[in-house]
Amino acid sequence: MGRASYLLVGTKAAEEQRFGSTRRNTHLIGLKILRGRFDEAAHLFLCDTKGEENQQATQARKDLEETGDYKKALKEFPKYLRLERKVIAYLEKYPGNYANALRRLPRSILLLFIHALQSHIFNQSLSQRIEQELRVAESIQKKLLPTDIISYQGYDIVLIDS
Repeated sequence: MGRASYLLVGTKAAEEQRFGSTRRNTHLIGLKILRGRFDEAAHLFLCDTKGEENQQATQARKDLEETGDYKKALKEFPKYLRLERKVIAYLEKYPGNYANALRRLPRSILLLFIHALQSHIFNQSLSQRIEQELRVAESIQKKLLPTDIISYQGYDIVLIDS
């Protein structure tokens, strides 16, 4: 029997809900905001292309990262990226004022960044705790079957023989 691994039932949907289904950078933006690195937070929000599915948006983000030209970015960013365009419009008028540019976002979006970071930290802590518990479980693995389900603080953990 190999090393036991685990599967948290239903976590993919929870991860997408908390971190976004494509770009997955909301928690990173939250971290930058909490550290007071508003320039880096704005840069991530506007220029990060990882997970971006729209080609026009990807190119606009890359162009902004390369040029730093907010006037040009307003023309290139697709209209559906309303939040990004709000930040860009502010930075075009007030270059370098990243904190106030981010304040153009709705409070709910700013809180989303912070809450995504909180969720990310929780998930990391839970994963570490589960790993610790599984090390204990491995030492008594003879008493467990490979498909046993362990319930831990509301999560169902399925042991998988790997």
